[in-house]
Amino acid sequence: MEEKDAIHGINIVNGRVLMVTTWGYDIFPGGKIEDGESPEETLIREISMEELPGTEIVVGDYYKSFSGIMPIGGWRLNSNTYFFDVVGKVGKPSAEITEKKYVNSRSIEKLKLTEVSKKTLISLINDGLID
Repeated sequence: MEEKDAIHGINIVNGRVLMVTTWGYDIFPGGKIEDGESPEETLIREISMEELPGTEIVVGDYYKSFSGIMPIGGWRLNSNTYFFDVVGKVGKPSAEITEKKYVNSRSIEKLKLTEVSKKTLISLINDGLID
């Protein structure tokens, strides 16, 4: 089975965490690491330039790693997650992102999550990081 490594970001504001919708799935912002990139550089590129253009972020501490099978393509995604803060406002979604939203534990039943996103969200809830 093909495996891909990625970096995803966790931005928590007032007990809610930022998620974006792409390809019909609610995921954490981020993406695959390009050659020579650090995790911080990957998050900045993915969020500030590709997913939510104009969003200025400051990458914080590593959180945890999660893996799961992707619903589109059937490959295994290995995701390392990092906290990040937004400086100013979150930018408008790019063409590949259909929605941006802050969610909490009460939102989980309404979301269409990938396996990795569900594991991440449940971990954040269990760790008491989101309401």
